[in-house]
Amino acid sequence: FLSALWLARQMRSARPATLIIAVEAPSRYLAVQPGAAGEAAALFGDGAAACLVCSQPIGHEAIAIAEVLLAADGSAGDLIRVSQTASGAAELHLRGQPLSIRAMKAMGRAVHALAEKHHLKLDDLAGVFMHGGNGRFPALFARHLGMPLERVHSQTATTGNLGAASLPVAWASQPSLPPGPVIWTAVGAGLTWGAALLRGDDS
Repeated sequence: FLSALWLARQMRSARPATLIIAVEAPSRYLAVQPGAAGEAAALFGDGAAACLVCSQPIGHEAIAIAEVLLAADGSAGDLIRVSQTASGAAELHLRGQPLSIRAMKAMGRAVHALAEKHHLKLDDLAGVFMHGGNGRFPALFARHLGMPLERVHSQTATTGNLGAASLPVAWASQPSLPPGPVIWTAVGAGLTWGAALLRGDDS
């Protein structure tokens, strides 16, 4: 989703409006069953989200995207693997602990880098919206950043890991837009990761 957001911003001069759609339907491919692959499949949920990126604000809920940063480290690609069984089914293999440590550090670096680049302290942020690999991530990430848990947002605990849809779903689940700047951050297979700084009317 962050990659699509970055691309939409680069296309603003040629395409004044870009619709981003994120769809995740792992239940079509991953079976919840006994064993490590089945336990990994159980972490994921089905979901979809969409947003419109425009060169000019449209509507009272429009919010400015100040910047999107992306990064990747192919040497860690083996932490998330997909294999095919003899029957043709897909199995997901996660190296849980090293993946969680890598994800936490990568998202933390991305949040700090983006905040510092825009002369912000973490205390200046109205919130951090994160892609969570599992329901424990928000509390662990809040501790990693030294931020109050109420300012770190994720819906993974109730929806499961929604992949590319996780950030916009977490955003849309808020009853009201947070005042001031917020950062979205996520880690995906590859490993790839990134962060986006959004500025509200008060920032």
